[in-house]
Amino acid sequence: IDYQSDDGDVKKAYCTCQIIEHDGQVQLISPSAAETIAYDPSNGDVLWRVHHGGMNTATRPVYADGLVFITVGDGVGEVKPTLLAVRPDRAEKLNGQPRIAWSTSATPPKRPSPLVVGSLLFTINDDGVAMCLEATTGDVVWRKRIAGNYRASPICANGKIYFASLEGEVTVIEAAREFKQLASNRLDNGFQSSPAVQGNSLYLRSIHDLYCFE
Repeated sequence: IDYQSDDGDVKKAYCTCQIIEHDGQVQLISPSAAETIAYDPSNGDVLWRVHHGGMNTATRPVYADGLVFITVGDGVGEVKPTLLAVRPDRAEKLNGQPRIAWSTSATPPKRPSPLVVGSLLFTINDDGVAMCLEATTGDVVWRKRIAGNYRASPICANGKIYFASLEGEVTVIEAAREFKQLASNRLDNGFQSSPAVQGNSLYLRSIHDLYCFE
């Protein structure tokens, strides 16, 4: 289907779109340079849009608790990096509520995507500052610095969150309201791609090697 969308150049971004189902409606969430747009994937109709500016969106949208979490801004232009929680309702169903439920510019990521576990939202920014927030309100539960710099997105498996740094450090914490680091291991090469889990196996692809841990 050709959606015949206009101004294609300003609708570019570095992230992958996300498909969600909200209130019985399937939506294709597509961040772009100027705004994030939700399309009906069956015909390309625009369901809603939120203008935020910022250019160069790289994190993938995440949907949980009736909100879409996106990050905007690359720290180069006028819009500083910001994490937004967006209500994905059509305009007539917002009932006077603002499109943006909450936002924060306190150490959000520019490249690693957010991660939702239960009612908690976890992020790690490019400089290694990890953060846990209440997903529905944006209230900060904790903020801690973890060794290294980051491009890869964190993942959660068996109640543990894994961070893989550009320097090759793999850090494991509990996916919990209280920060608790469980392990940190240094490998030979750095990571830009996100870890993956299948069964009891953890897969990590570094710049030069592919690792599998049981």
